[in-house]
Amino acid sequence: MHKTSKILSIIPARSGSTRVKNKNLRKLGGLPLIYYTIKASLKSNVTKTIVSTDDKNIAKIARKFGAEVPFLRPKKFATTKSSSTAVVLHCLKFLKEKENYAPDYVVYLQPTSPFRSFYDINRGLKKILNSKYNSLVGLSEINQHPYWMFKKNKHGKIDPFLKIKKRPERSQDLIKLYHINGSLAITRANFFQTFSGKRYILDLKSTIGLEMDPIHSFDIDTEIDFKMAESFLKN
Repeated sequence: MHKTSKILSIIPARSGSTRVKNKNLRKLGGLPLIYYTIKASLKSNVTKTIVSTDDKNIAKIARKFGAEVPFLRPKKFATTKSSSTAVVLHCLKFLKEKENYAPDYVVYLQPTSPFRSFYDINRGLKKILNSKYNSLVGLSEINQHPYWMFKKNKHGKIDPFLKIKKRPERSQDLIKLYHINGSLAITRANFFQTFSGKRYILDLKSTIGLEMDPIHSFDIDTEIDFKMAESFLKN
């Protein structure tokens, strides 16, 4: 860990949620969902933890748990169509203008990943700080491999989704593939200084992955996910 690096974490928590009402403040194990991400950030090697929200109640609770909430996010950056990049750029602009603060790295932590730990964050920071890459993202190995996926026509006939010459018959012969799990993204802050309308918070031309286990990668998006998360906590 580079002791002189300024590491900013941004936790996005807007008031509206489409599938689960008041998701960020919904109780999980007796505590608001957002608590788990704030706790992980504060316990990690992150040096400044900010919650970006448009909601006064979320802001109050975030401060209670130790996060900074120096602004309420403008509504135009808190809609269902608002990009993660817009959230990051707004936060960086505010901090530069109001606090003369400019981080070296931005860690983007969605509160819907309550089981991502401070250890995961630190592993990611160590890996990117000791690399030449601009971004790092959390990865999970896929459960359903595209080699074994099929498409179906209107008559019910199926055909392989991917046309390959030699299709593996055993799972151990499949190449490992991953999906971005959404629980952790880290990017050098100077990437955003040269931002040119991209919608990504990652430099996709210069990104490395951090493999995470299924529980730490777990994302809460629906009522069923909440029930599963409660079960994980109990067991």
